[in-house]
Amino acid sequence: MVNSKVVVTDSEIQEEYDSRKDDYSMGKMVELAIILLPSDVSAVEVREMITSGEMSFADAVAKYSVGPGKDSGGSIGELNWQDLADEWKTSLDGVAPGGVSQPLTIQDHQALLSPIKINDDRMVPLADVRDDIYKELMQKKRETVFTDYFEKLKQSAVIIYMDDSLKPDNGVS
Repeated sequence: MVNSKVVVTDSEIQEEYDSRKDDYSMGKMVELAIILLPSDVSAVEVREMITSGEMSFADAVAKYSVGPGKDSGGSIGELNWQDLADEWKTSLDGVAPGGVSQPLTIQDHQALLSPIKINDDRMVPLADVRDDIYKELMQKKRETVFTDYFEKLKQSAVIIYMDDSLKPDNGVS
């Protein structure tokens, strides 16, 4: 009886998603590329070649890097800003997408970082949380409809006590 009376629409799901954007925010995300340099190569010199336009970051990765992502321009994927080490954050502070960080040391190697893309407030897509929101809304509506339905049943119920000793002493007959 209750389930047949409960409907959750797409617009209700969208409204719930919009009202809880903070819950679905992934915060600042950064897609990063990295160059880990061998000990005989100066990070300062490589950075200067990149910033002067003499060489692209991807070319420097292909030529010098001993780290991950060598075949993909040094890309190590998209990372949550909060998950980055403090030294990485400091190095990337103020660097625009496509720029190059100041040199830093990672695993005993001089390194350079380059933010490929920065998303300041990336959201979990609605499609990824639609089912969860639907279930939550359905449960809330079911509880409301069930409570109303049960109250109506109680109001229209007739209780006959077969044993007068069980009858409540509240003046109601």
